[in-house]
Amino acid sequence: MQSLRLNRAIARHLFHRHMTTSQDISIKTSPLISCSELLAQLGHAGLVIIDCRFDLAEPQANIAEYQKNHIPGARYAHLDLDLSAPIGDGKLGRHPLPAPKQFIEKLQSWGIDQYSSVVVYDHSSCAMAAARAWWLLKHYGIDNVRVLEGGLKQWQACNYPLDNKIPTIIRSNCAGVSPDDTMLVEMPQILQQIENQQNELLLVDARTAERYRGEVEPLGPIAGHIPGAKNRPFPDNLDQDGLFKTAEDLSTAFNQLLDSEKTAVFYCGSGVTACHNILASQIAGLPMPKLYNGSWSQWTKIENTPIETS
Repeated sequence: MQSLRLNRAIARHLFHRHMTTSQDISIKTSPLISCSELLAQLGHAGLVIIDCRFDLAEPQANIAEYQKNHIPGARYAHLDLDLSAPIGDGKLGRHPLPAPKQFIEKLQSWGIDQYSSVVVYDHSSCAMAAARAWWLLKHYGIDNVRVLEGGLKQWQACNYPLDNKIPTIIRSNCAGVSPDDTMLVEMPQILQQIENQQNELLLVDARTAERYRGEVEPLGPIAGHIPGAKNRPFPDNLDQDGLFKTAEDLSTAFNQLLDSEKTAVFYCGSGVTACHNILASQIAGLPMPKLYNGSWSQWTKIENTPIETS
């Protein structure tokens, strides 16, 4: 009897340890961080906060907003200037990825290296730039990066501190940092699949349903979508309060959309809101999809690329 009680006690201990460990892993690996968690970490060595607020209609407005107030210690990242390369002739899309040399220099100027703990945020839903910054940092091997749930709007709703001080930054060296191009799929691979009637890639379009169906295209001359692509408008990742839906809800939605036997490739208009869908898939605990960064703005810039509507 004593042996039986001992075995039961050991079993309970192992069960609770397993549950605690599982919960800890879930917390540590979540791509989101709550406002209260970030508040508790302010001032910690190794923490780097990046303000990514961006307005497509007024690209320069958010620099002034950052200078007026931001989360204490935050640096500023501009979608067009820091998280993208110049558009040039447009044949790489509206938001080409920054050149490695330039982006590594930017990481150094922000004080980020492989050991940094990075938090990125924007206005609220991270649709325009925070998710892009999160993905880009992952692309360069900065693994400990999270997105502030609810963004600055949620931070202010909690009455947490803001300031207007531009932080003094100690440059990092970023030795050994380089982009992981296996996280990308390029246009020729997609064209090859269509031309050869292959079925290895599963494309997911993050734009609104109206743009996907080809009813409107406010940012380019041609409407529609890449042949065979499915539609997952990025706002579907959010609840009525503008926060990400639960991991369970997102997992259900993405598992209904994706096929485990195919390589998921996410795109949008220019490689920005596609990152919102990628982020949502990681909240759901799914394998990391690949990004077609050129997206619709590149696809329609090249002559004679096939398109679908409906």
